[in-house]
Amino acid sequence: MPPEIRTVQDLLGHLGRHPADPAAHCLLGDVYAQSGKWVAAAAQYRTALALGASTPGLPDRLATAAKAIAAQPVEAIGHNVHFRIQWLARHVRELFPTGGFSLLDAGGGDGRLATLLPDAEYVLAEPDTNGVFVTPELSFGRKFDGVVCCHVLEHIPIDLRDGFLDVLCGMANDYVLLLNPVVDSHTDLKAWQQLIFDVTGAKWAKEHIDCVFPKLEEITSFAERRGYRYRVRPNGSKALSLAIVFMDHFSRAGKPGEAAKINRMFNSLPLDSLDNAEWPNAYLIEIAVKK
Repeated sequence: MPPEIRTVQDLLGHLGRHPADPAAHCLLGDVYAQSGKWVAAAAQYRTALALGASTPGLPDRLATAAKAIAAQPVEAIGHNVHFRIQWLARHVRELFPTGGFSLLDAGGGDGRLATLLPDAEYVLAEPDTNGVFVTPELSFGRKFDGVVCCHVLEHIPIDLRDGFLDVLCGMANDYVLLLNPVVDSHTDLKAWQQLIFDVTGAKWAKEHIDCVFPKLEEITSFAERRGYRYRVRPNGSKALSLAIVFMDHFSRAGKPGEAAKINRMFNSLPLDSLDNAEWPNAYLIEIAVKK
């Protein structure tokens, strides 16, 4: 590694400038592993492998991380995140049923999606986890069979959204999958976000108040203007998602063990039983870029 890399922030900055550096991704995976952040560690190891890393012992490090993740109880992850990632992974499997596909996870948090798609050539681009931003200059030296982007578009300024989507589509061979909450004509979304922030004080709720959520028609219009075929599927239940947010806040404030019990129950339910087409929590827009 370059001698100027002395801290984690140096490493994140390096990856922001050199996102296709497999050795740097592997090193960052080691940092996460040493602090017990196994999901992020595995995502970084997977990214390094997909970018051609030849680091000795890397498969063993990935196996160690995977074993640690597998040992985590089902209630270790909140239901809203669990459902979203499980649901998205299932859709990816439907598109690539034979496996052996490549996937870019744009804005994928700690990379939890990778844990559900172990046979994918997986690459994570997430500023908070590995310093990689999705910009017109981003290049991994390759394209991907699929590009997924989950709950990200509302954070992109309105005038930059078409350009952002063009970047995603330009990096995909077959599909771009956008899973995103949208403006709901039946609901005052800002009022709900304000209520969540007033009750919980959650940083993400404040960020959502400051965001301008896209309309579903804006996303489908992009696909139409670019000549892409697309499909739309409702995802989740807004009512249940909101209830989980408040339940999680109050249970953790007084009885954190109760939150784990509730998560365990909901995380064990069939995915289809949790969708509500009348009031979904989000929509999946599947854009087929292969003409």
